[in-house]
Amino acid sequence: MHIIRTHPPDSFNIHEPRNNRFTVAVLAILPDNVSLPMVQDLRKPIPTYIKLPGGESKCGETVRGAALRELEEETGARVKTLTLFRVEERENKDGTGTHFVFYLAGFVTDFENGHRLKTRGDEGEIVHRYEQKELPRLVDLFEPHRIALFEAGFIPAP
Repeated sequence: MHIIRTHPPDSFNIHEPRNNRFTVAVLAILPDNVSLPMVQDLRKPIPTYIKLPGGESKCGETVRGAALRELEEETGARVKTLTLFRVEERENKDGTGTHFVFYLAGFVTDFENGHRLKTRGDEGEIVHRYEQKELPRLVDLFEPHRIALFEAGFIPAP
């Protein structure tokens, strides 16, 4: 999972369908403005990292569409507006080339209508709610996501 390079976010349109494989990760800030949902997928190898919600795209999906879908599937949270703040190009796990990882941020909506976070995602992920002040101390926070949270200004430098 080696990062080859980062790219300027403004060189990508999150509304255009993409035919190549990519991954999304979503920094979804909850209405208290200091906490966000994170997930753990117990099917993944040890250590079982705590990560931002997200996952792989479907063919022809937009970056925005993939982010909205993954966020809702994994946490039940919804956002209206998303901002692309980081783009990584990473080596594929199987060594066959590279793929993009798009990091997006948004504010969670519709909690006022009784909407709540899931406790489990659609594929069994455990959903945690962490306050901003707790994140720097998380030992099992997935390192690329720690870097992205720092870059977004959500946590201090390690």
